[in-house]
Amino acid sequence: MSFDLRTSDLRTFDLIIKRISRTLQRITQKLNGRFSFMDHDDLYQEALLQLWIDFQGGRLEAKTDSYILQGCYFHLKNYIRKTQGSATVVSLNSMIDEESGRLEELIEADEVAALDYVDGKMQVEALLAAA
Repeated sequence: MSFDLRTSDLRTFDLIIKRISRTLQRITQKLNGRFSFMDHDDLYQEALLQLWIDFQGGRLEAKTDSYILQGCYFHLKNYIRKTQGSATVVSLNSMIDEESGRLEELIEADEVAALDYVDGKMQVEALLAAA
């Protein structure tokens, strides 16, 4: 796969991104918040990557900003759905087996129960995010 990148192509793509960047960032922030494994910067980067692929394929020619942003929104919703579905969710209260007991009992960090450790870590992250 070879790319024939002309300066005019890069300028055109850059102009598109400059026009829609603020709205795209608002979209990614709106979609953020439910996922611990990705944030709005990850979503913004995914949207830019998809825009670049669409731009190189000629699928952005003569499209309005609204059309492009709507496409980004639906792409990100689908991307989140796909990645969220593949994440394995495990509860600390789940039983591993009859002999081992609960997962929480097996995982300890410096003599602190796992649930207390996770709770403390989340409180610190919330304080850092608020600062």
